[in-house]
Amino acid sequence: MIRQGYYNDEMMVCIVTNSTKLSNSPAIAEAIREALPTVVSVVQNINNRPTNVIMGPKTKVLSGKPAITDKLLSNKFEISAQSFYQSIRNRPKNCMTSLLKRLS
Repeated sequence: MIRQGYYNDEMMVCIVTNSTKLSNSPAIAEAIREALPTVVSVVQNINNRPTNVIMGPKTKVLSGKPAITDKLLSNKFEISAQSFYQSIRNRPKNCMTSLLKRLS
């Protein structure tokens, strides 16, 4: 899974596995970060449950930061692999702008 900040170029690569073991994880993380300089976070999410849910409860940082940073209006948000993050980029900004206008 890839997460990318909309207002900056920070990227996160999340590798979802069904085991805590990921062979050569340091080399994998290093290769990803060398190939894609905007990747600031490489994490492994472990989901060994027999379910249709993709993400498991545990995430392990393989390289870099545990989250990326993005901005909505003037607010900064830390976005982890398990965070909900709106993929329709303009909708949250438009909703927040409209709400702030109505409140003022």
